[in-house]
Amino acid sequence: MAFSLNRTVTAPPTGQDLAIFSSKEDVDEAINYLNSKDFPLQQLLVQERGLTRSNQVVGVVTWPKALLSGFSRGLMMGIFFALLFVIWKPSWAIFAPLVIVAFAAVTAIERLVAWAIRSSAAGYPVAYASSLTGQEHVLMTAADYYTARRLLLDDSRFQAAVVEQDAPPSVDSGPTEFGSRLDEHPRYGVRLSPQARKQLRVQQAQAAEQTPAGGAPISEPTAPQTPESDAQKLTEQPSESETGQTDPENSELNDAR
Repeated sequence: MAFSLNRTVTAPPTGQDLAIFSSKEDVDEAINYLNSKDFPLQQLLVQERGLTRSNQVVGVVTWPKALLSGFSRGLMMGIFFALLFVIWKPSWAIFAPLVIVAFAAVTAIERLVAWAIRSSAAGYPVAYASSLTGQEHVLMTAADYYTARRLLLDDSRFQAAVVEQDAPPSVDSGPTEFGSRLDEHPRYGVRLSPQARKQLRVQQAQAAEQTPAGGAPISEPTAPQTPESDAQKLTEQPSESETGQTDPENSELNDAR
């Protein structure tokens, strides 16, 4: 059984998750174990997560039940105030039974009126028994985390409930050679996003499919013709004495001579 003390808290306490249990009894067992190992309990915190409210149907409330419930409640209140009267004014002890009966009657009538207001043509009011349950009971610690973790791991009853530690962050050894980390600017070229790299692979695959299978040679581009290149070609042509041939136009002039 848990005993709670009413205390005003300005801010919710925080801590590091130590172990997760499925029931409140298991949490109490772990706390008692840590207490036996002289661990300071003021550093522990139990947090319930995944809260669920369940309303168990007890039955319907009829007017005799409402009247009896109000009478019993008023009777307890009347006895309390009657004792106050007797302590404050012992001479008023003769009026104590009257005070008790008055409180019981007034409260019974009040409950009966409330029952009549809540009743309708659909039926009587329904009585519920509410309960609030948590899916997980997390044992947390505000300090000495590793000490509490080591103590729980030493006992086989709590080893499965201990929360696994996160992997330590990678050690930064300085800037990379090509600026390949996400927090750096690339030193050579442009870093492409995963979507851009995917589109680039698709375009390369389409270009590979469009090329002929035989691998036809690609002709090299020719240089543009200029007057200087035409004159050079004329000078490089062989003369008549070198080839032994005459031009058709000059052959007629030679015959006339």
